[in-house]
Amino acid sequence: MTNLSKLIISCSIITSTSLLAQTTMCFKKDVQDLTLLENIKLNGGECKSAYSLNDMKKDGWEVSDIKINNNDYIYILKKGTSITWDGTSTDTEALEERLLKKMEEKRKKDIKEKKLAEAKAIIDNGKSYYESKCQSCHGVNGELTPGHSLAIKDLTKNDFLEAMDGYRIGSYNKGTAEQMKAYALTTSDSEAKNVYEYIKSLKKQNIK
Repeated sequence: MTNLSKLIISCSIITSTSLLAQTTMCFKKDVQDLTLLENIKLNGGECKSAYSLNDMKKDGWEVSDIKINNNDYIYILKKGTSITWDGTSTDTEALEERLLKKMEEKRKKDIKEKKLAEAKAIIDNGKSYYESKCQSCHGVNGELTPGHSLAIKDLTKNDFLEAMDGYRIGSYNKGTAEQMKAYALTTSDSEAKNVYEYIKSLKKQNIK
């Protein structure tokens, strides 16, 4: 059963308990453009895939409640009363404020999830690159010091990137500089940053 189905069942229970008004439930799945939200044809109930939220309002319906799950929206609409399903008075401004609050919460959640996904992708890419090209010399956690070089795990991000630049142009001679030059020249800045973020994530795991 999908999250949308669960929400619809939950809302259906709510709407079935109202004896004071004509009640209907309309929904729209996978809304991508929130600027068009009130003008999109809604499915279910009296909306019948033919009427938008604005159409329903023009016909005398009022929004009693709204449920948001990811990009799925479910509206509880009432007609012919000023009493909501939970017994409180309908306040259009309050409902709009609730909707805006929920949309803002969703926006923040989406941004947070996007950042987490991007951070995970960076670490995953860094892990793949490190294990294939760096781990055999620098150790599982970047703890080894081949040729008396500094351990990667102990470097700051700037130190690590400056070292890679130094190896490329021959100005950094710590450790196995000649061997590292070949690796540095075939490692892009983004790949180097990914490797560093991966090693940093290992340090955080070890601290925990």
